[in-house]
Amino acid sequence: MSELSRKAAAINCPNEVPVWQIWDAVIISVCDAHGVSTLFTQDMQDGQRIGGLKIVNPFNPANAYEVAAYLFT
Repeated sequence: MSELSRKAAAINCPNEVPVWQIWDAVIISVCDAHGVSTLFTQDMQDGQRIGGLKIVNPFNPANAYEVAAYLFT
């Protein structure tokens, strides 16, 4: 099992109870491995922080400024 797979499994099941879909956990692990600070997705809880990663729903009107800042800079 690769380091990425182990990290995804640890994120997905911190107390042996699945918290995320496994693919969400893999995406979170890859973001963490590469120092990504913001993940734009509609599939996770908007505003949630996982370690240093912030989840942002790009379709939430309240996030329009943050989305535009990433798209147009």
